[in-house]
Amino acid sequence: MMSRKYLEYLCIELRCWLESADRSSLPDEFRNFPVGACEWASCLLQMYLNLNGEDRFVAVYDISSDRGRVFLRRDDMIVDITGDQFGWPPVIVSQSSPWHCRAKTDGVSPPSWPPEMLRLCGELLKIITKNQSSDDFRTQARPSAP
Repeated sequence: MMSRKYLEYLCIELRCWLESADRSSLPDEFRNFPVGACEWASCLLQMYLNLNGEDRFVAVYDISSDRGRVFLRRDDMIVDITGDQFGWPPVIVSQSSPWHCRAKTDGVSPPSWPPEMLRLCGELLKIITKNQSSDDFRTQARPSAP
């Protein structure tokens, strides 16, 4: 299991990449990122975390909101890179997020991501990892994985 600091870094790193990317080259669902992109961003974040050594995060679909929202959870750790569309901090890595702890779900296991979403997020992940050799979107030196 990675440290909270490393996990937070990975979330910020992906968020920075999405913010700096040419939106016209991204799938339509990311064109207004972060607005309306929580499901796609959560899928991409889950893949990114998997690639970086963490494969136990699952999607949480909150049905309490009119717009709906999706974020990732592992045990009691919550990660969300689209919080600012709801007036929250842009990146949330927390065990006690007051916004996410109130989430209402339908009580069923999280569904798997749709095949087209998986395909397009997989293509984005390839671009992201290819660009990781440059530091143009990094906000800080990458901490070591535990």
